[in-house]
Parts: sequence; structure tokens; C-alpha cells
Amino acid sequence: MEKLFIFCGVFLLVMSCNSKKKFESDKWIPFEEGVYGQNYRYKMLDDLVNNVLKFDSYNSNGTSKNEVYKLIGKPDKILDKMEVYLIQEKIGKIDQNGEIKLYLKYSDNLTLNYWKIQETTYKE
Repeated sequence: MEKLFIFCGVFLLVMSCNSKKKFESDKWIPFEEGVYGQNYRYKMLDDLVNNVLKFDSYNSNGTSKNEVYKLIGKPDKILDKMEVYLIQEKIGKIDQNGEIKLYLKYSDNLTLNYWKIQETTYKE
């Protein structure tokens, strides 16, 4: 029985360290701690896309581009009219072996209307 309690305690500790977190702009924007280190971007991604940013397919009530830049900074790159933010770089035994990226797209009036999360894994 004692082993079960120890196992449950360790399990809960591990889960709490890797759990999702509420979005905080000041932790998201710094690249080193956002992507590496504490990896805040990955932990806050769910809250960002589901609760903070507003997406509107009818182009009237989405979060504005300026507001997005205030919240999460400028994108790491732009591809085919989509802004790309690096969320996580997965490190293998020696080199990078994958990444997670957030893609945002704006309507003609510069309000958010689309998002996509892409996870890529490279063979080692």
C-alpha cells in the first residue's frame, strides 16, 4: 500500500510539472524561456487558442493583428500569408528531431480567422 502512495505522489508531481498553464504574455514573448528552458509556449498554447485569441470566419469579431502582436509578439516567419510562431523544438539524442508550430491567418480587415498547430518529427 505504501508503494502505491509513493507512486501516486510521484505521478502527480510529474503531471503538475508538465501541465497546461494559463496564458501569460510576459512569459510567452521571451524566445529562450518560451521555446526552450521552461517551455512556456507549449504549456500555454491551449489557453491561447481556446480562450485568449478570438477567431471569426465572418471577419468582424476576431482579434486584431495589432492585438495579437501585443499578446505574443511578431511571428518568427511568414509563409503563404500565414504567420508562424515556433512553439517547441524537440531535441533528440544529439540534434533537433522535431518541432511544433502555430500558424495564424488574418482576414482582409486584419482580424484573426484561422489557426493551425503543426507538429513535425524528424527521423534520427
